[in-house]
Amino acid sequence: MVMATQLFSLLEWCLTIMTTKCEKICQDPDGYYVRKIIVDNAVQKGAVCLDGSPPAYHFEPGLGEGVENWIVHLSATNLHFRGARIFEAIMEELLVKGLKNAKNAILAGSSAAGYPTTLYCDHFRGLLTNTPRVKCLIDSGYFIHENNPQQARGFEHIYHALITLHGSAKALPKSCTSKMKPLLLFPKNMPQYIKTPLFIYMSSFDSFQIQTTIDPNLYGFIETRTCNASQKKTLKGTYIIITNYALPKSNNPKLRGSFIDSLNQHTSIQKRWFPENVVTIDNLSAPKAFADWYFDRKHWYIIDKHDMALPKYGTECPLIGGSL
Repeated sequence: MVMATQLFSLLEWCLTIMTTKCEKICQDPDGYYVRKIIVDNAVQKGAVCLDGSPPAYHFEPGLGEGVENWIVHLSATNLHFRGARIFEAIMEELLVKGLKNAKNAILAGSSAAGYPTTLYCDHFRGLLTNTPRVKCLIDSGYFIHENNPQQARGFEHIYHALITLHGSAKALPKSCTSKMKPLLLFPKNMPQYIKTPLFIYMSSFDSFQIQTTIDPNLYGFIETRTCNASQKKTLKGTYIIITNYALPKSNNPKLRGSFIDSLNQHTSIQKRWFPENVVTIDNLSAPKAFADWYFDRKHWYIIDKHDMALPKYGTECPLIGGSL
């Protein structure tokens, strides 16, 4: 919940915040968490987590005008949701609690939750027919489909398992499920079916993407600046795929905004939107770019020009014995 609290301060609001979790998820006793609400009546609707526990969410009402400004944040956990039923059960409660009166609303998801955020983005907008501004935010969940068949298998298997386990095909656009599932779940293939404005915050060298599709040991080489020539070539290839082919085109940033850095990291909102270590590209911070885009002040489509992975807190990953 630290992430959500920081997010609303950066958006210049006092927000009503909701994040979804499963009831049995362990919590850090030293962290700050807002009130957890267990949706017991969801069980009779079949809206349960895979361990059989009822769904839960953390809820913190806004202050003053903030009661009409909402962030609904879907959390990625190791207990995956039976997505559609749980989403519906929690939305029913939140609409009664005031979400239906929202003036501004964001559906956001980090990491694995970027997939349901994209999937439910239009549905979320459809629930808020009287809300003037509804947009969605994907944080570090825009995973790419690698050209190399061996590298592509990692996420192909993950998405195939999601469709099989959760019966997700029913929630996918019917116009393409017969042609490309599970490939439809790759973000490159989904945005064309999403009508609601969507902002993508991601690293071209997302550490989870790199470890899943290329080499689980590459993270350490980047951080210690010991990449060899072959690794550097592979990383450059990944950069080209995401920036030239995977991302939505830049011709309509009002509908598809982006802030794509080159850091060796994952799930950036929780770590990189704090003032002391905020990510910037050409002196523009990620929170400022998103806030401008959300409030229609300026529709940013920003991609870091570094085509080599940057260590989290350092400079580019050089070749051994040389410099870039």
